[in-house]
Order: sequence, then C-alpha cells, then structure tokens
Amino acid sequence: MNSAQQAVIDKKPPVPLFNGLGRLPSAAPSHLWADYVELRALTGIDKVFSHGFLEDSIGLADDVNIDANSNADVDGEDSGEATNAADEVDTEARLRNKWRDIKVALTSRQSRMGAAWPFEFSHDVLRLRYDNSNSLHQLYLSLLVASSLRYVERKRYQEIADYLEEVGAVVFTALMPTQWTVKVFGANSTNYNGTKSDKLRALAADLRAQVTFEDDEINDGDTGDAGLDVVAWHDFGDSLGQIPIAFAQCGCSPNDIDYKQLEPSPASFNRWMKPHHPAAAYYIAPLDFRKNNGHWVRKPAEVIMIDRSRIVNVISTYNLSIGAPGFVSEALNYALPTGA
Repeated sequence: MNSAQQAVIDKKPPVPLFNGLGRLPSAAPSHLWADYVELRALTGIDKVFSHGFLEDSIGLADDVNIDANSNADVDGEDSGEATNAADEVDTEARLRNKWRDIKVALTSRQSRMGAAWPFEFSHDVLRLRYDNSNSLHQLYLSLLVASSLRYVERKRYQEIADYLEEVGAVVFTALMPTQWTVKVFGANSTNYNGTKSDKLRALAADLRAQVTFEDDEINDGDTGDAGLDVVAWHDFGDSLGQIPIAFAQCGCSPNDIDYKQLEPSPASFNRWMKPHHPAAAYYIAPLDFRKNNGHWVRKPAEVIMIDRSRIVNVISTYNLSIGAPGFVSEALNYALPTGA
C-alpha cells in the first residue's frame, strides 16, 4: 500500500453539524420553538419556514403518537374513528396556538434585534435574509446554533462551547472598566495551566484571595475550570487585597441555565476561594432568554444575565469584532427538503 492509499484510509469523513432536525421541541417554551423555526429556515433548501411546514411536522409527530397509543374500547369495538376526529380537532387547536406564540416571539426578535436579525417575517413566512457582509448576522446565526445543541452532533459540542467562551470573553472585556485585568480561566486559557488545583491556587494568588479547599478534595488529574470561564479584577498596583473582582460563566444549554448561572456566584465559588470582597457574577448565554412579553423566561438568580439580545447589543454598541466560526458556513450550506 502506498502513502496516497493510506492517506485515503486514514482520512475520516467530517462529522456533520446537525442531527435530528426533524425532532420537534415538544413542550418547550416559545423562545425555543422560535429558535427551532429559525434553525429550520436556516437549514432548509429554500431558506424559508412557514405555518404550513410546522403543520406538516406536527402532523407527522401526532401520527406517530396516535399509532403508538391506539386501542380498541372495552367492548372490543374499534373506536378509532371518533378518537381520530377528536385528535384532529385537538391537533388543529394546538397548532393554531403554537404558531400564534411563535409569531409573537419572531415579531419580538425582529423588533429587538433590528439590523442584526438575519431573517424576515411576514405573511406567516420566515425567510432567511443573510448578508455575509453583516458581521451581526454572522454573530446571530452562531448564537442560534449554539442555542440549539439538541440538534447538533455531540462530537461538535466542544468547538461550539469554545466559540461561546470566545464571545463571552470579548463581551465581558468590553463591560469591564479600562485598566482592569481580564483573563480567560476556562478550557482555552493560556493564563492558568495544570490541574484544577494548580489553576485555582494561581487564580487565588492573582486575586489576593484565601484558598478554601484542600488538594485531596479534587480528583487526581482533574483539569476542570470550577465553573468559571473569564475573570477580571483591578489590583490598584499593590498586593493588599480588598480589590474589585468579576467572574463570568458561559453556557449553551437551556436545561442547565438554572444551576450554571450560580457557578460564578460567591455562594458557589467560595468553596474554592474567598476574596476579601465578593465578586460580581455574570452569566453569558446564547439563548434568547425572553418570554413573548419581553420579560425573562425565568427570573435569574443574583447574577448579571447576558443573553442573546444583550450579547448582540454589546457587540454592536462597542463595535466589536468576532470572527465567524466555520460552523455558520456549514449551517448556511445545509439544504434540507421541506418535509425532512
């Protein structure tokens, strides 16, 4: 076997970005349904999604559910006709209500995001209006994909998490006062290396903080970040402590947001170290964490919440630059049939 033949064998096919785009969000809140509709418009062959497409998708899901639960009545007579009629009415009502909620969510985004929203919604049809020269369009789509891990191949999770950490660091740095030190502490840190214990002790030294853990409390070989992705402080040019500090954690999953937003808070992080003054806690998420009325989906804990709208606002306000990740181009190149 020559080297060229071996290279062909060694070269593995790339892992696709998405998996299971036909799965519905089920009982998810409206903001996740709106994400799903945007994702289907992004990946569809015609780059559109409509009420009719949703009807087809829900109809297919209901058919499967009905087939799985159909039964004869106690007298042994088939009651399927009456059941199917009732199910059809129920499905139509649920579809109308669901689409109404999705419409309100999309209209809200169109208003809040302005020129950063790479879609157009009119006459019950969502259309992708992506402009490659608009960096905010690239940002929005990257945040949309990062919010949709349910539909992303697991082997692609890390690159998306890495990108969100990069976005979080840029946003967090912009919000910190000038002359503050800002360092990445998470998986991509070049400032803190070694085991989890090594990194935490180095951070405690930077912050003039009291270490509150013992090395044997951490598993050997653990190189985790203790729930902290980015840190900032101002040392006043001395080593006395009593300094202002801010911690930030980034997270993609809508299911983890309730506990992950607490990880950079004093209540959680004090188990590792205790600064002289509690750090301000930030949570940075790609989710559009808003109800249709514009309020939070759930009231955040004692944390500064930076969701998709706020990320876009900061990037736009400060005219910041973040390169588009490769997975955005992949998503744009998808061409799923309407009924897929």
